[in-house]
Amino acid sequence: MKKFSARSGFGRAAEDDLLIEAQVPVDGGGFRAAVFRRSRIDYLFGFSDDVSGITLNDGVTIPVALPLADLKRRVYYSEEDTDNGLDLSAVTGETVREVERIRLSKHFDPAAAVPEAGEEKPLDIVAHVHAKKADRQFKRVRFSEKSIGYYEPHVDRPDKETWVQLKEGHSTNGLSGFYLPLPLSTFLWYLDSAKKESRGSLDLSEVTRPKHSTGFKLD
Repeated sequence: MKKFSARSGFGRAAEDDLLIEAQVPVDGGGFRAAVFRRSRIDYLFGFSDDVSGITLNDGVTIPVALPLADLKRRVYYSEEDTDNGLDLSAVTGETVREVERIRLSKHFDPAAAVPEAGEEKPLDIVAHVHAKKADRQFKRVRFSEKSIGYYEPHVDRPDKETWVQLKEGHSTNGLSGFYLPLPLSTFLWYLDSAKKESRGSLDLSEVTRPKHSTGFKLD
């Protein structure tokens, strides 16, 4: 069986120790029950109106038979008693088999050896963003990837913009959340490329720069 180290999310974390149970795709087909900590989640995203997904820090993707908004609420904002953890077993596994077949993310290998824990470089991101859904006044900000709580497609412009929510207690230029003028898939491609190259910074200034100077906030 694959062992879970503290780094991979099974160790107890003081500020984020919610245990999540789900049916996880395995190499060779099928699913296997797994338990992981919320802090191991990299991001949530939507497959369709009724199916979303959880991507873990190691790239494993778990399809979930819930709309993205519902999954986000259960994982991060649940008003239910979660002292015993969050059980997603009934909405993962066989109920999303068809989605699992077409997804492109890698499988969970329960027999894989745990890789040596290398030192991860904190990735600083620079980009032009705007704070309000209907107010496209842009600011150039700098923030750390480690400060991101979650991100999701813009409700009205999912093919053009991404909402980035920072973790509690984090902000940049007075903003705890903002719209990034890139589709989620493009933003994730830039992130993955920078991490694969072990870069310490990711400058998105040019690709997020407004086309017109009137798009800048002058305060």
